[in-house]
Formats: sequence, C-alpha cells, structure tokens
Amino acid sequence: MRTADFLAAFLSQFLACIVIAASDSLSPNQCSDIGFASNNLMCSSCNDLKQFKLGELEGSCRQCCTHDDADQDEGEGKTKYHRAVLQVCS
Repeated sequence: MRTADFLAAFLSQFLACIVIAASDSLSPNQCSDIGFASNNLMCSSCNDLKQFKLGELEGSCRQCCTHDDADQDEGEGKTKYHRAVLQVCS
C-alpha cells in the first residue's frame, strides 16, 4: 500500500471518530457503520456494557440507542420491586 493511500485511509477514519465523538446522536447509517443497530438498541442496554469490560463503548452506544422506560426511570426516585403478589378477593 502506498504511503499516500495509507495516510488518506487513516485521516478518513480519524475524522469519522471526531464526528462521532462530537455529536449527541448519530444517524442509523453511522450507527450501523460502527456496529450498533439503532432501531433495536435500548439505552438501558448500554448500562450493561461495563460488566463485560466494554465501558469504552458506552458513549457511542448512548448516541445510537432508543430511550426506554427502564433507562428513564433510573434516578427519578421511583421504587422498583422484583415481584408482586396478586390477591383476588371475592
């Protein structure tokens, strides 16, 4: 590979990374290019990346995700319970 071709490829990847890092959200095509399916990705899933030692992907995950109730409920002081018992009185 010629040096000029290598330099052009490197610069295009570098500029793409800068654009991704600077924007709040990405287009579906940009998300697909970096490996995220934005139409199926819930923001609450981005929280799970750290447990798999993939925390550095969380920023780009959040730029591609769809906000869901589980993600929005965190930090709002709402109480969650693991189970409920339904009793029917007659």
